[in-house]
Amino acid sequence: MLDSERIIWTAGYGDRTLSGFVALLTDFHIESVVDIRSSPIPYRGAQFTSDQLRAELDRREIQFHRAGHQLGTCKKASPDSTHVALSKSLRGHAEHMSTPVFRQGVKQLIDLAEHNRVILVTELKDFENCHRRLVADYLALTEGLQFIHILDRHLVVEHTLTSYIRYQFNSIVYDGLGAQSIIVH
Repeated sequence: MLDSERIIWTAGYGDRTLSGFVALLTDFHIESVVDIRSSPIPYRGAQFTSDQLRAELDRREIQFHRAGHQLGTCKKASPDSTHVALSKSLRGHAEHMSTPVFRQGVKQLIDLAEHNRVILVTELKDFENCHRRLVADYLALTEGLQFIHILDRHLVVEHTLTSYIRYQFNSIVYDGLGAQSIIVH
């Protein structure tokens, strides 16, 4: 059984309607939404701008926090990225996780999760191909937090570490050199 005080939830709105997505959050008794999309304006799902999402959540008395700059920055990966086991679209996110900006966002998220049932929200429903997975990996390794990915009303998946991750010199590396090896120096 999971310790409910150490759980953070995640979900992607995908092709859901705004009201359907908010109903999903209500089903899981979510108290605080942390939007970690890099942009407050979605690529698709026009009803999911940060302002529209905030307004709908306010009606349901669910807190809304925008943390795209801290936890969702989508920057281009450096040519010499060590995160070679990730897709090119996720390498920049992995590099961002070693920045002070990301670590400040993590601290704020942990503080919020101490008193609220929190969910990280992005566009993609599939967490496997989304930076929500990387954030979950980071917090599971560094803080011992547990994550549950909501796929649908009756379908959730408990987070497990990405198989090609390792933790070395206080950094996470996605290079596939050691399946879930943790090396602390």
